[in-house]
Amino acid sequence: MNTSTILLRRCSRISVNCLWTFSKLRGVRKSNIVTSSRTTLQNSATVGCMHNVGRQFSSVAETDSRLPLCESSDKDAEDVVTKNFKVIQNFINEEEEKSMLKEAETYLKRLRYEYDHWDNAIHGYRETEKSRWNDTNKAVLQRVRDAAFEPGVPQLVLVHVLDLAKDGYIKPHVDSVKFCGSTVTGLSLLSSSIMRLANEKDPKQWVNILLEPRSLYIMTGQARYDFTHEILKQEESIFHGKVIPRDRRISIMCRNEPT
Repeated sequence: MNTSTILLRRCSRISVNCLWTFSKLRGVRKSNIVTSSRTTLQNSATVGCMHNVGRQFSSVAETDSRLPLCESSDKDAEDVVTKNFKVIQNFINEEEEKSMLKEAETYLKRLRYEYDHWDNAIHGYRETEKSRWNDTNKAVLQRVRDAAFEPGVPQLVLVHVLDLAKDGYIKPHVDSVKFCGSTVTGLSLLSSSIMRLANEKDPKQWVNILLEPRSLYIMTGQARYDFTHEILKQEESIFHGKVIPRDRRISIMCRNEPT
């Protein structure tokens, strides 16, 4: 195991007590989590975020003509997260997704899925870090960095590639401040998934965010430091009362240097 892999495996701290069950969600409210096509943040649109104050919705389609990207336990949790978390829909196209997958697979296919993580944070995964990418994918990653980080912010050179099996999941954790900076950003490939953010001091306050294939999320501020984040299990993959099918999922993540 090389030094970079050892460093990667130190980059989270687990909060196992943050697991909880789904409650029924009611009502609709608008959030500041944004969705846009490709990389143009200026054209972003506000999407809905449901919390438990109104009538019951049986499907996502009933809430709005656009697909809401989040649901929450309460307004306070929603307000904190939506100020510090963005989702950009269709950040890359299908051809770019295929290109990223092809290059990542070159190394991932040599690995087996693991079910015991060093800090018990991930189940059913394989991972690597890459600093060298082909020119096409390097351009995509530069767009990711430009969207997520302010100019001049020192960034980790290594890109974290995390492959979750269909039955894989990530447990609640906060990335360690010793090894990761103020912003975590990730491209979601292959499968939709639900990321749950929960107040580390009060896990009953939570926000679920739908991460669809080819989307980019950007997590910073209180969402990064004060809320745990996780990828829900296949059997917990329910969003606005609707089952979100889980399959193999790959995330391509960039971080800035710790301060």
